Amino acid sequence: MKGLLAFARKHRLTAGHLTGIGAISDAVVGYFDPQQKVYVKIHEEGQAELLSLTGNLALYDGAPFFHIHVALGLRDSSTRGGHLFEAIVRPTVELVLTTYSTSVRRKIDPDTGLPLLDP
Repeated sequence: MKGLLAFARKHRLTAGHLTGIGAISDAVVGYFDPQQKVYVKIHEEGQAELLSLTGNLALYDGAPFFHIHVALGLRDSSTRGGHLFEAIVRPTVELVLTTYSTSVRRKIDPDTGLPLLDP
């Protein structure tokens, strides 16, 4: 995520969508608990196949903000998925980032406390 944000800042990107496949290690994925209004994070240690990555890019508080979900294939052939918080590319990830010329913005939703897309 740090690398994606650095890329978006460097190129002044404000909107887009991305997809990807590859292999990663030491991923942190999670899901939003609506009762507690917090993300529950799960650390998936070791190597995993990045079966699918999909997400979007928008501005939040004037800065690039990626919202990404993944499906991971684990060594035992099970899968794990959810919101991606961090991961190490190992050995490679192929990303396709399509950008838009018109900015997309996020704002805090008062009901959930989440930064949702602002139509």
